[in-house]
Parts: sequence; C-alpha cells; structure tokens
Amino acid sequence: MNLPISQRCGKARVVLQATLIALVTAWVYLPAARGGWIWDDFTEIVRNPVVRAPAGIRDIWLAPSGPDYFPLKTSVEWLEFRLWGDSPAAFHWVSISLHALSAILLWLVLRRMGVRCAWIGGMIFAVHPLAVESVAWNSELKNTLSMSLVLLAALVYLRSRIFEQEGREETGRSGSTLRVIAYVGSIGLFILAMLAKSSVVMFPAIILLHAWWKRGRVLRSDLVASAPYFAVSLVLGLVTVAFQEHRAIAGANLAMGGLAARAAEAGKAVFFYLGKALVPVGLSPNYPETHPGHPGPGDFLPWLAIAAGLLLLAKLPRNRGALLGAGVFLLNLLPVLGLVPMAYLRISWVADHFAYLSLLGLAGLAAAAIGSLPESLPFRSLALVIVGCLAWQARSYAQTYASDEVFWTTTLARSPDSWTAHNDLGMIREGQGRQSDAIAHYKAALRLKPDYLPARANLGNALSKSGDFGAAAAEYESVVAANPGFPGIQDELAFARYRIGNDLGNSGRYSEAIDSYEEALRHKPGYAEALANLGLALANAGRTSEAIARLGEALRLKPDYAQAQAYLGFALAAAGRAAEAITHYEAALALDPADADVHYNLALVLRQSGRGAEADAHFREAQRLGAGH
Repeated sequence: MNLPISQRCGKARVVLQATLIALVTAWVYLPAARGGWIWDDFTEIVRNPVVRAPAGIRDIWLAPSGPDYFPLKTSVEWLEFRLWGDSPAAFHWVSISLHALSAILLWLVLRRMGVRCAWIGGMIFAVHPLAVESVAWNSELKNTLSMSLVLLAALVYLRSRIFEQEGREETGRSGSTLRVIAYVGSIGLFILAMLAKSSVVMFPAIILLHAWWKRGRVLRSDLVASAPYFAVSLVLGLVTVAFQEHRAIAGANLAMGGLAARAAEAGKAVFFYLGKALVPVGLSPNYPETHPGHPGPGDFLPWLAIAAGLLLLAKLPRNRGALLGAGVFLLNLLPVLGLVPMAYLRISWVADHFAYLSLLGLAGLAAAAIGSLPESLPFRSLALVIVGCLAWQARSYAQTYASDEVFWTTTLARSPDSWTAHNDLGMIREGQGRQSDAIAHYKAALRLKPDYLPARANLGNALSKSGDFGAAAAEYESVVAANPGFPGIQDELAFARYRIGNDLGNSGRYSEAIDSYEEALRHKPGYAEALANLGLALANAGRTSEAIARLGEALRLKPDYAQAQAYLGFALAAAGRAAEAITHYEAALALDPADADVHYNLALVLRQSGRGAEADAHFREAQRLGAGH
C-alpha cells in the first residue's frame, strides 16, 4: 500500500535531517580524523596486549588487567584492530560515526518527548566544542559508545512507556508483548552502555526525572519500572569503584582533601562546565591541577548559586521542562565531580570529556528555548547562526587532536602549569633527539609536581642519552627510593652505574669503578656486561683471583660474550696462567676476529710463551686492524 504524500515527505525530511547532522559532524571532525594517536591511545590501543592478541577477547571479559572494567569498549577496540590494524584514521571515524549517531538519537528522543525544534538540539550536540575531546581522542571511544547506547536505551524506554501509559499504536496482547520487548531491550541496552563506560550510571535517576516532568509527580509504576536500571547501576557502578580503588589509584596520593573540600570543589566544577558549555572558548586538553584545602564559607557559594538558579527555573512558565534539562545536566555531572575518588584527579579536577553526557541536558534546553521563540525568519536564522559558530569553533579545536605534538603544545599554551603536558612533550622531544629540550620539559614537570616519578625517570633517561650518567643515576636513585618497583627503573639505574664505572675505569680510577659496577649489579644481578667490566677493573687493580671469578660468572651468563673472553684472558695472563689466557684470547677472536687489542694482547702472551712466529702473526694483524681504525 502506498503511503500518503504527507507521510512520504515526512520520512524524506527525517532522512534529510539525519543526513545533514552526519555530514556536518564529519566536517567538524575531519581535522582530527586525519590525525594520529595521542596520549594514552598508545597504552589503551596501540600497545595494549589484549587488543592486539587474537585470543584477547576472552581476557577482556573474564581476566581484565586494566584500571577499569569497560569490556564492551575494549572488545570494540579489539574488533577494530582485527579489521584495520593500528590505523588511527579508521578508529577516528568509528568514534565520529558514533557521535553523529548519538546526535541523531538525541534528536529523536527530544522529538518523541514533544520538544519543538528537537532537530536543532541534536545539531547543537553534534557540533558543540565541549564534545570534541570525547570524539577526537580515540581513547574516549568509551564515551561515544556508551552515549549512543544509553540514548538508544532511552528511546526504546520511551516507546515502551508510551505504549503502557497511553495505549497508543498497539493494543491487546500484541501491544503488551511489544511493550515488554521494548522494556527488556531498553534494560539490555543500558547494561551494554554501562559495560562501555559506567559514567551513564545516573540514567535511572533521569528516568524518574522524566516521569516527574511528564506528570508533575512520580508514580509507583515509575519506581517499579526504574528498579532494574537502578540495580544495574548499583552493581556495575560498584565494580567501577572497586577497579578504580584497587587498580587505577592503588597507592596513589590524590590530595583530594576531606568530604567538605571535595564538595566545595564539586560546586566550582559545576560552574566550570556550565561556563564552558555556554561559552566554549579557552578549551584545553588538560586544565590546571586543583589542590583542595580547608574550605571556607565562600567556597560553597557555587552551590548556593546552583540552588538559586534551580529556584529561578522553577518559577518560569512551563518550568518542568527547564528543570528537566538542568537536572539532566547536573545528574550526569555527579559521578565526575570528584566526590568519588578516580584516577584522573591526579591530573586535574575537570576535563572536557567529563561533560560529554551533561551536554544532553543543555542541548535539549536550547532546543526547547529556540522552539518557544516566534516562528519568524530572524529567530530561526539566529539558531542556525549559533549552530554555525559552534561548528566552526569545534572544527578549529578538533585540529588540536591531529597529533601528539600539537595536542601537548596546545595544552601548554593554554595551561602552562600542566606537568602532564611538560612530561609528555619531553618524551616527544626526546624521541626527536632533542635531548636538551626534553630535559628542560622534564625539569619543568618536576618543578610543578616533584613527586611525579615518571617525569623523574624520564629525566634520568634523557640525561643518560646526553652522556650525563652521574646526574641520570641521581634521578634514578630518587625514583628507586620512592618506589623500588617502578617499571624498568632498576635496569636503568644499573645501566647508569655501569656507564659511570666505564668512565671511572677509563680514567684509571679502578677502585671507584669497582664500586660503581658492584652497585650496578646490586640493581641488576644478572648483568653480564657489568660483571665483565668489573672483572677487568679488578684485574687492573691487581685483584686477579676476584677478577677471574667475576669473568667466569659473566661467561656462564653469556657464553658468546667476546669481551668477557678477552678480559678473562687478560686476567689469567696477569695471574701468570699463560696457557689458559691464550685459550680465552683465541675464543674471543673466534667470536670477534677484528678486535685489534685482543690480537695484540694474545701476541704478547704468545711471545712470553716462546711462540714467536705465532706472536708475530698476531702483531701484524693487530697493526693492520689498528691502522684501519
């Protein structure tokens, strides 16, 4: 049966509007889509063993090793890696597509709620600059994935409740079955959203807020309907808290202060997000670190202002719509205001990606406000101008996520006190071979945060690469004193001590060299190179029996170590054991025939042993090889 022309036109318009949202979203995020990996994309995706392993999907769900339990998000990353490897562009387009889908779903939710200009609300969400961090940063797939799922859950829930409350569209047994299917499907979608990222935990409270908006009161049936959602929120929310406490922030000093201090900072954070949402300028990938102290009465003024604002909204005509939008904004912020400890608080109290969900409430409010204006061209044109300005600003900001270097240089330009930016930009400069710049950034990071061990270890690495092994060892020792189990630090300290020992030995300070090598071996007991050079230093110091023992240990650890064979030959010769010395010199030459020093030392021992012809041959070879150098 053919549809009436009005219905066909209506469907065509819906498709056109959805397509326009998708195209505008793609245009806004095109600069980021052309970019590469940034920040913890490398640990979460590129070098994540469970993402790279073909059998990693099992561990994602049953044996998680990360700081959070968001298995659906990691499973999507695992699937993406199977499909297109570590191509950042493909990952970008998945996040951009999910964001466009969320904008379309928000439009449909608002339309089902009867909000005029609902499409404008979806478009504002699609192009708002505050969403850029969540969309342009591949590691925040958890945001875009959970958002699309929770909006789909909301849309399906609204459909099930409309059937139940109003009896529209379907009646009788088939209508009841459809309601049950929609309701169960909505719960399933919410579970998936929580498994993508548990920041959607406030959805059940929003269900009840919606019920109040619709009827002015919450019925018992609303409480019953929301109960399974609350159960999911409670269980998976506690899982997230447990993972944060025992993994992400285990042993970390977040310097959060007491509950009163956190509450005061939470109020300031609400105003911060509201300001960035209403006037999205000065956005930054990182914001300055907050150190909550002992709050005074003035620190709680933001909460008084929030209460006053809600009271003002309550006095507006049709106030329930305004309070619904404000409620969605505030409820979605509650989990990320710092009231509950979380790892990101080590870096900053606020972040753009924390406000991604809250944008829903403000986008809905904007749509309702624009819809209440007269339907004249100037007012509707104003809405398009707002959307255009937001889109232009968002596209400009999306360029920040084009590369790791642009990301961190932009952060420092906007947040000069970001110790995270200094540390990560230092690693970039170190990778470029600009060691002096790297050292300057690491030192800046440590001035801002002296207890930041990764920056101290990185400073040690940069100093080591620049040849300042003494200063490097001092930095490494500071790290070891604070955390002996810091990844790789014992090996780095051992290497620095080894190189210091080499410098001391080359300058004839054998006693000090011996101490430095022994210190290296204390941090890395199986360090064959340090054992070999320790043996040489002992031999030069006249402690030949100890030298022979140490060199024997080195060769047991690394039998094909040519230098250890040569050093053992030297120690044996010094001990008067010429025959054994010749054997080890010859073994060294079998491994490295081009070592002029070994040829020369072997020649000396052969001559002392009365084997002049062989000695002359090695003297000539030593001269030939030496001339070549």
